[in-house]
Amino acid sequence: MEKCRNNRLSLADSYALALSKRVGGILLTTDSELAKSKEARVRHFEV
Repeated sequence: MEKCRNNRLSLADSYALALSKRVGGILLTTDSELAKSKEARVRHFEV
């Protein structure tokens, strides 16, 4: 479902986002597009 909502995310990113929402965790990422998501708690690390 996440992939349908945001076509800028890869399938792997969509899966990680959905899993993070499901378990109530924080998604750690270096991907700036994924960090823009407001659907889950996301922590962005700049590289």
